[in-house]
Amino acid sequence: MRAARTEHMRGEAITTGRLPLFDEDTVLVVSHWEYAGQGFSASDALLVTVLTGNCPPDSFGGGS
Repeated sequence: MRAARTEHMRGEAITTGRLPLFDEDTVLVVSHWEYAGQGFSASDALLVTVLTGNCPPDSFGGGS
């Protein structure tokens, strides 16, 4: 039953244009990677400090 439902949903997605028709072993990657920075932001570092009582390394100019 589960396999039949999966096949039906895939067939419906293909016929409605929401999913392109590819071979079964094709991997379709739909994403865009963007560099978001490194380390904690100031607000994240403050939250970590408040929650743990420890200042994370390289934040607020402290730690080593």
